Amino acid sequence: MPRTVVTGAALAAALLLTTASAHATTSSVSGQTGGTYTYYDNPRTVTAAGSNIYLKASAQGIGLTVMWYKCGDRSVHGQGVDVSLNTRKLIGSNFRAGTVFCLAAVADVVVDSHHTKVPWSGSLQWNVFS
Repeated sequence: MPRTVVTGAALAAALLLTTASAHATTSSVSGQTGGTYTYYDNPRTVTAAGSNIYLKASAQGIGLTVMWYKCGDRSVHGQGVDVSLNTRKLIGSNFRAGTVFCLAAVADVVVDSHHTKVPWSGSLQWNVFS
């Protein structure tokens, strides 16, 4: 009987280690964008299967829409999300481990003949389960 208890305890510990949630990865992001999408080729890798990507952006009074895209293939991308309210927004969910993604942003600005670009910044989180 003691052998069963030890084996059960070892199994429970192994299961706990494999089901522990991943730690969120956080990075500061910034860029300049205008009236068309600007693609930022700064790859990030998802390491926790089934996790989400969030962005809290500071758009300094402009309308700002952000989406994730597959680095190297802009035709594979998420839906554009309005992140101009300076609140944490979900920009993608349920990613596979090993997914490499980049960000693209567009601002709601009047673009004149000088191709006006406006700055933005924020905090990006991935490998998040909430």
